Amino acid sequence: MAATDDDDDTLTYSLGGNNATSFAIDSTTGQLKTSAELNYERENTYKVTISVSDGNEGSDTINVTIKVKDVVDIYTPLSERTPAVTQEIVRRISSARTADDVGDKDLRKVTTLTLRSKEISELKSNDFNGLTKVQHLWLTNNPLTTLPSGLFNGMTELSHLALYSNSISSLPADIFDGLTARVGININLSYNDLTSVPDGIFDGLTTLGDLEFRDNTSTLVFPFSFRKASDGVYKATAQKEATFDMELPVTITNGYMLGGATSITISKGSLESSNNTNSN
Repeated sequence: MAATDDDDDTLTYSLGGNNATSFAIDSTTGQLKTSAELNYERENTYKVTISVSDGNEGSDTINVTIKVKDVVDIYTPLSERTPAVTQEIVRRISSARTADDVGDKDLRKVTTLTLRSKEISELKSNDFNGLTKVQHLWLTNNPLTTLPSGLFNGMTELSHLALYSNSISSLPADIFDGLTARVGININLSYNDLTSVPDGIFDGLTTLGDLEFRDNTSTLVFPFSFRKASDGVYKATAQKEATFDMELPVTITNGYMLGGATSITISKGSLESSNNTNSN
């Protein structure tokens, strides 16, 4: 800020107003500075009053409004993400025409991403950075073969994750660690090429509600075994507590299961199935 004095007296600048504590002013030059980092999400408009005095009863004041611009300074810019992801994010934000129009605040408005049949063969670990409010994510019917570690980090409200009808053959051990939604999380990995998953991959999913693995190329392998509880009664036993209801298909060559059942279940939090798993 600059003021002039007809007598060329030395001018002294001072600061006041409701938001004066967020700023400082150089008393000799009138340069306004921030005294702390400004956060668009916390407050985006500040008002201060700048006063100037010549020391000889001459003075003046001006009211100043400082507007903070919302910029992508924390999350990965959309221009650096997988093109199909960038396009879907822009589509979901009504006020955005291009990726350059999207800021951090806009990312937190997105609650659903639909990336079905987009020919996505590879994703970047930071493709979904800043999308903390997304609840439904559809990545179905793409040629994905794996997912990058940390892909879902920060997606703390994601409750429906559809990954079926891809070609996923392997998954990082920590791929689901970022999912912490308080409601039941549903994950669908059906119609992929999975033959096994890393040990402990579901341990952090304390609210896992539904997990589907139907029709993968081979039977998905879980570490469990059968043991005899008594004559004609067998149990399925896992090596550690199930982090979700594990329904296991069973084929018996010589014998049967009571009621014509074709599967047994180890309930979430249990090490073994119930006692009524019977066979001959």
